[in-house]
Amino acid sequence: MGCTTCSQRGNIIIPSQPIRNNIKYPSKAKLQIKQKDSTGRQIGISSVSFDFTKPFLFSSETLNLPYISHISRCVLPGIDPRGERDKKCQDYCLYISNQKSILLSLFDGHGKEGEKIVSICGKVVEGFFKENIENYSETPEKFLEDLCNSCDANVKKPGNGIDSTNSGSTAVLVLIHNNKIYSASLGDSRAILATEILPNEIPVPKALNHEDTKHLYTTVSGLYPIQLTKDQKPEDPDEYARILKNGGFIKRITDNGKQIGPYRVFDSSGKYPGLAMSRSIGDSSGSTLGVISTPICTSLPITNKEKFIVLASDGVWDVIDNEDVVAFVEGYKNKCLSICEIPLQVESNNTIIAHLLAEEARMRWLKVVTEDDVIIDDISVVIMQFNDTS
Repeated sequence: MGCTTCSQRGNIIIPSQPIRNNIKYPSKAKLQIKQKDSTGRQIGISSVSFDFTKPFLFSSETLNLPYISHISRCVLPGIDPRGERDKKCQDYCLYISNQKSILLSLFDGHGKEGEKIVSICGKVVEGFFKENIENYSETPEKFLEDLCNSCDANVKKPGNGIDSTNSGSTAVLVLIHNNKIYSASLGDSRAILATEILPNEIPVPKALNHEDTKHLYTTVSGLYPIQLTKDQKPEDPDEYARILKNGGFIKRITDNGKQIGPYRVFDSSGKYPGLAMSRSIGDSSGSTLGVISTPICTSLPITNKEKFIVLASDGVWDVIDNEDVVAFVEGYKNKCLSICEIPLQVESNNTIIAHLLAEEARMRWLKVVTEDDVIIDDISVVIMQFNDTS
């Protein structure tokens, strides 16, 4: 990607490029993956070729709701570039509405039962919204909290055929209701808002994992990325204190004396459950260690200056930062189609905006694969666009 302008972030100059009229993504990849020994020293290179997976979920529609004009969703199943492991898709996302409100939800499963767990969560969301939204009309944050705990209870319900001991899911939910944006999250899936006006009070601090490699596009002037949900990592001071109080331990995995990967939650043995998040649905082995299913909730008033909301799993946030997601969606949403079938060759002018962002994330994963020889994660995206009041 060529450097056309440079923007300064901290002490590092980052090459940024403007949005192009059209952008295309291949259907296949051929990579040279670095082989490394236990010390991280490169000892060789292996060549792999593979086809990209087609969307597992793909939908888009124009809505006739207060404030809302359009919504799209896409889930791209992950890939083992070497083809050695059967990679099941464990992400799921959906949206449901009535004449007054709309609820967006996204789940990112993990463990052997992750696929089943996100499926149950999807069913719980639909039923809970239809049966209870009117009962929580004046307490929407309580609605989101009870919904997350209901998902957790259904996943852990005896006799449901699911062993949630070491399996679970993140959750991120956004509810548009009573002229406000309500958000709730468990784990490290995230929701952000693009708006033309900075709110008086920011809902949560911006996530700290904004490496410079995640920022490629020129920032959009006059459009602010507001993080709506807080990533719940074990090393966060509040989360850390709760887990230690419940007898849990937090550490990184050590390989040949070198710490690798994120901080994780373990029991006193230091072997289980190894969770890289401090709140989740399921994960029964972590429940006694302070890993809870009660979400962190936030709210913002609607000002009619909102442009769009993006919900995504860590398959996006691991490789793209908030600013780049906003720049990408703002630059391409009007170039994408409102409704279409899944295209054979993905371009900005033949698919929906949620699919395009998911493909952008997948392309950035290729650099991670070549350096670290990892599996490409499942990638989930929901994008809701507000009515244009300009």
